[in-house]
Amino acid sequence: MCIAWIAYHFHPEYPVVIAANRDEFFLRPTAAAAFWPDQPGIAGGRDLKDQGTWFASDQYGRFGLLTNHRDFSLHKDAAQSRGVLIPRFLNRSDTAPIYLNKVLKEASDFNPFNLILQDGHGLYHFDNVRKQITELSPGLYGLSNAFLDTPWPKLLRGKAIFEELLSKTPAQLDPEMFLPLLKDSQMATDQDLPSTGLDLDLERKLSSIFIDAGTYGTRAHTIFMIDRKGFVTLFEQSLLHDAAGNTNWRSTTLKYKLIASE
Repeated sequence: MCIAWIAYHFHPEYPVVIAANRDEFFLRPTAAAAFWPDQPGIAGGRDLKDQGTWFASDQYGRFGLLTNHRDFSLHKDAAQSRGVLIPRFLNRSDTAPIYLNKVLKEASDFNPFNLILQDGHGLYHFDNVRKQITELSPGLYGLSNAFLDTPWPKLLRGKAIFEELLSKTPAQLDPEMFLPLLKDSQMATDQDLPSTGLDLDLERKLSSIFIDAGTYGTRAHTIFMIDRKGFVTLFEQSLLHDAAGNTNWRSTTLKYKLIASE
């Protein structure tokens, strides 16, 4: 994922609401959101190249969300896939702090990333640039390809829209209400562009919430919600390409009830 907004104990009926986009090269093989057949307690999309994920959750309310941190000076050609960090977490009984301390010890093996984990008791953020583990308080958060809540124009605009949508809908949320936000293609003005080491044209294309940069762009919209009664909704709209080069968007909705952890 390359941009996400998280509402944590902000909405009166939903302790967790996430709206996020995954941006990736279009040729990278990917499976749409589903319950994983080889790990049936986990639900999410899947990177078929390295068997990792950008977002996944389990039946106990644990989840992980991953974005890359755009700092090319820290890039490694032979780094481990960052997408394995979430399945490793969901397949263990570690609390998020215990797991993140293990990740901290191998943080330099990965290219720069942000990782948000919930373990059923708290919500935590870690990045392997500053190498800090932070427990997040209730509130609204935005995460893109920099540090948590870095005020890039698209992050700030999206956060304001996200907050407005949540505030004006105090009862049941429809995941599709967040799609216009996730499909917003407005670019930042040149004077407001971040400087991340890219050429100006590409920096412009990456400055919108919805990205279309030729061979790279937004491939999936993910909305994840847990309500007060423990019912989970994982909605994904993913971009599919056929052999003829045509594209279309397919929607998938997964629903399940949380079970108490042992």
